[in-house]
Amino acid sequence: MLRALISEDTLTDLNKLNNVVNMFISNSQVDNVQTKDLVQLGQSLQKMAAGHFTFVTVPTGVTDQNGDEPPRTADMKALFNAIINDDPLPEENDQNAQNLSTTPATGASAAPTTKKSAPPCAAPEARREQVLTTSPDEVTVRVSNATAQSGLAVTATSQLKRNGFNVMSPDDYPSSVNTTTVFFSPGNEQAAATMASAFGNAKVARVSGYGQVVQVVLGPDFKSVTTPAPSGSSLSVQIDRSPGSTPTKLPDDLSVTNAADTTCE
Repeated sequence: MLRALISEDTLTDLNKLNNVVNMFISNSQVDNVQTKDLVQLGQSLQKMAAGHFTFVTVPTGVTDQNGDEPPRTADMKALFNAIINDDPLPEENDQNAQNLSTTPATGASAAPTTKKSAPPCAAPEARREQVLTTSPDEVTVRVSNATAQSGLAVTATSQLKRNGFNVMSPDDYPSSVNTTTVFFSPGNEQAAATMASAFGNAKVARVSGYGQVVQVVLGPDFKSVTTPAPSGSSLSVQIDRSPGSTPTKLPDDLSVTNAADTTCE
């Protein structure tokens, strides 16, 4: 279906795209997603090649007597954390990302049938930016514990709440980090700088997928939460594109299909 959308240039035709979106809405159920959001998503995919799309089935357990497939919560969390952190997923391979909407040049090979995980690309070096802090009540944060010491995320969350931050439920991080790290998405620099100021020498990493939420992953260096810098303070923050952590360990039995794989046809 994806290759058909690309080959028929549906994503560049607003009327066709609206028809696809309306069909999708009538056969699905989503939370906090509006029609215009799906149209914008479709438009953002213009000129993308089929090989850049990989479909992953959420991992579930053995079907029970009622026909239900119980969710494997830990594996599901690891999968979504890998996506959020931009870790490489199985079968990601830019070499097979030819655009199937055009006729391949003479001699071009078909999408490879040998499936390998592409190695992560080298991340740009960290750069220092001057960022103004904001008020804690403007920051929403989730704290995750990546250490073997239990209860750290709960303790840090309580301290942040007393300091006026909007806190989400704490949890455990599925992989290790070398140092306490503040993750944020582009556009949320002020919140990230404010949060980093409450964690001493915490690393700051810009990643995709977090929206307006800042995630603090506690590493072995974490001691306690301090009072954040006053709102409006100008801080020099070193921002890294790479989280500096070990890629999330994914389950070995993920069901994965790349959109350029035509072996089933």
